[in-house]
Amino acid sequence: QCESMIKAFKEMGYIVGLNLMQAGGKPSEVIAEKVQTVAKANPDVIYFADSLGNMDSAEVTRIAEIVKQNWDGDIGIHTHNNMGQAMSNTMTARSNGVTWLDVTVTGMGRGAGN
Repeated sequence: QCESMIKAFKEMGYIVGLNLMQAGGKPSEVIAEKVQTVAKANPDVIYFADSLGNMDSAEVTRIAEIVKQNWDGDIGIHTHNNMGQAMSNTMTARSNGVTWLDVTVTGMGRGAGN
């Protein structure tokens, strides 16, 4: 279903990203399967999200590697600062080849940890 939506938005000239929510703690096989499925829809970037704000740098590295193994395009990360790890996790992601980095201005995001 997302494939037709991505195609339509790209035809309108939009850059399209698809976000894998709550990626932390998921088994590697599940993440790989989701990335492979999403890749078929051909977004411009695949994001993974620390939706609960509980990832550490080892988890960010693990997930970034899985995404890279299953997707040749751009990768993004969306972190939350619930555990005080957002900046560190973002920099870890960047050092692991993630090039789309979400930020908020003065922490003004939707919810806790933004």
